[in-house]
Amino acid sequence: YEVVDKSLEDIKFNLAPIFDEEEIEAMSTKVRYAKALDGTDYIPGCIGLNNICNSDYENVVVQVLCQVVPLRNYLLAYEAPKEKKHDPVLTTLADLLRKMYNPRNFKGLVSPHEFYQAIGHKTAKKFYSKQQDPVAFFSWLMSYLHKKLKA
Repeated sequence: YEVVDKSLEDIKFNLAPIFDEEEIEAMSTKVRYAKALDGTDYIPGCIGLNNICNSDYENVVVQVLCQVVPLRNYLLAYEAPKEKKHDPVLTTLADLLRKMYNPRNFKGLVSPHEFYQAIGHKTAKKFYSKQQDPVAFFSWLMSYLHKKLKA
């Protein structure tokens, strides 16, 4: 059952932030400042990612993808198809970017755990819990997304 309480809205929004078309377009032209629960300021989209088991090379690639505006905008607006099974890599990457751009984050840091689990599963743990070449990961991810989005 769902608990309906006004005080839970921030938590629900943090779990699954949603942006409309106007908000996504404004991200390219306006700098928006936000405040974390601890009082620190951050800029949505310009926040850190947790380094999970030497995942800094993956973090770099995710941060770079945030700077490719058409791809960023597509992922921020992405909704997994309801009629067929959704792709875990694409869905978790879109979720991660939405969390990174969330102006109501509780802190200026986001955990990419779900995305890295999906990557580990799809690559038979090739890119999982050990230091790798970011170019190899970037090449794999771009190829993977190209195949999935082309269909």
